[in-house]
Amino acid sequence: MDTSNILKPTAVQNQTLTGKALRLLSAWLLAEVVLNSAILKFIERLNEKGILGMGANFSATQLFWGDGFLLNTLRLFIVVFFAGVFGFLYGYLSRKVSASEKVIVNAINMIMAVFGTAVLFLLAVAIFHPEQLTELNSTFGIVLHMTFSSPFYIVFIILNILGSFAFGFYCVRLGMRTINHPYHLWDKEKTGTLLEIKWYHYLWLWIPLGFYSQVAINLVYATGHTIVTFFRNVRWFEFLGASVASDGVREQNSIDAAWGKLIGIYIAAIIIYYLLAYLREILAGEKKMHWALKTLISLGVGIVLPALLTIYTVLGG
Repeated sequence: MDTSNILKPTAVQNQTLTGKALRLLSAWLLAEVVLNSAILKFIERLNEKGILGMGANFSATQLFWGDGFLLNTLRLFIVVFFAGVFGFLYGYLSRKVSASEKVIVNAINMIMAVFGTAVLFLLAVAIFHPEQLTELNSTFGIVLHMTFSSPFYIVFIILNILGSFAFGFYCVRLGMRTINHPYHLWDKEKTGTLLEIKWYHYLWLWIPLGFYSQVAINLVYATGHTIVTFFRNVRWFEFLGASVASDGVREQNSIDAAWGKLIGIYIAAIIIYYLLAYLREILAGEKKMHWALKTLISLGVGIVLPALLTIYTVLGG
């Protein structure tokens, strides 16, 4: 293990307003746009398969997931958890955060996490098309009336707001303690880095990371589905190598079918892991090669490959 960074002081982080805003943007992209969006897309696909039963018009970005307790509790857990992920990343990238800064950045993320991109939409309209605010205000007023007329909805809104703010606030401190711990070896010498990659790379890396996060979730789901299907369909004699014959046609042994699917799943997972690890080494400057070759590999792994996998495979869907 490399111990050259142990007990070495961390680099001094840029504490200008611009630096803080850019770190906030990087942390928000990673936590909310990459990881949270991957989870929400997966939930929407489960609903499309009829598992959730929320109807064809369901969107995981909605403020409420129907009128049921369990699904709204699941949404509450997701919102609070990824508010904590944001807080951890912001504290990690910033190294040192004041109490007032914790309040401001977590308030911003809390509003975005709970109420979604509708806040950005209203802000954009207020800035660029203020003449349309009157019509939007009436629509917004109707939505507020419908929401706050239900004690059930009010309770969940309060829990979302308090939970996401409190957990995000706590995780900012956790992120600072992690990066400043004397035995933590990553990101010590360069400021604004995560996994030794400078923050500005994450302004475009959220695109491939979002795709690969979705692929990872789908592979986990496929693994669980394969195992459950195996135990539901397997017969005792198949462990002896036998299989079922129906109308003279021999079916594939359940054990062979399960192993075949699992091997395919984990070959895909290993390939993706090593591609992302290689991309990290390139962006972190650990690979010595011409900048043009670095650019081509980065675009290939980060943009071209996700696009091809989306078009020609089911890995992202």
